[in-house]
Amino acid sequence: MNRLIIFILLIPVFFMISCQKDKPHKDLLKKDELVPLLIDLHLVYAIQSSAEFRKLSLTIDSVNTHSYIFDKYGVQKVVFDSSIAWYSRHPERFTKIYDEVVMNLTQMQDSLGGDEEP
Repeated sequence: MNRLIIFILLIPVFFMISCQKDKPHKDLLKKDELVPLLIDLHLVYAIQSSAEFRKLSLTIDSVNTHSYIFDKYGVQKVVFDSSIAWYSRHPERFTKIYDEVVMNLTQMQDSLGGDEEP
């Protein structure tokens, strides 16, 4: 009987916990902060995947490019990571951010006259 009472009392608790909204935390990067940061990160990834960079990186110590980008935007990596995690749970918002990132990268590529893919 005691188990039944405990079970009945816990049902509303589980219901309230499961119905809580995943509210943005106070340090969540906003779209206008995240888009330029993601653009720079993707540019760095593109450079690092180039054959020229790989040759160069064999002769010198690698530089932590991520920390440079985070410093450039005044963002801590933990804030970036938690923002990405939050947006990953809200794909409709994340899609809008990445649509803008892709649009900007495409415009950059077009302005350089490069429509070829690597």
